[in-house]
Amino acid sequence: MCRYNLRDLIGNRCPECGRSIVLSVKAAEFNLATFTAGVVILAAGAGFFAMALLYGLKRWLNGELRPDDLWVTAIVLVINIAAIVVWIRAWRLLRTGPVWRRLVTLCSCVLVTAGSFYGFLTYMWDQWW
Repeated sequence: MCRYNLRDLIGNRCPECGRSIVLSVKAAEFNLATFTAGVVILAAGAGFFAMALLYGLKRWLNGELRPDDLWVTAIVLVINIAAIVVWIRAWRLLRTGPVWRRLVTLCSCVLVTAGSFYGFLTYMWDQWW
């Protein structure tokens, strides 16, 4: 609390202010590379589909697109946003688990985004372009 240098301290009290000290060993910061990669991958997909939905709305208002075609984009956008929410909420459990579990779930983020792109392009290619 008083910012006294505790190096080579032998006791469990601060010599400066006299407060009790609890010494423990823990990581100063968590490895956030997997978490960040998952969020970026899922957010890239959600951002693309949000822009595609806006573009589809513009074309629908101009009479160039059917309303049914917008539903596919909206559903895929909701799936991607839900995946982001699940990823953020599940990270608390994943960060303490083994590395392989984090990598497998990161691969699931890639699959959700890639599958969304594939489904969107397969269904919508003829209608949009």
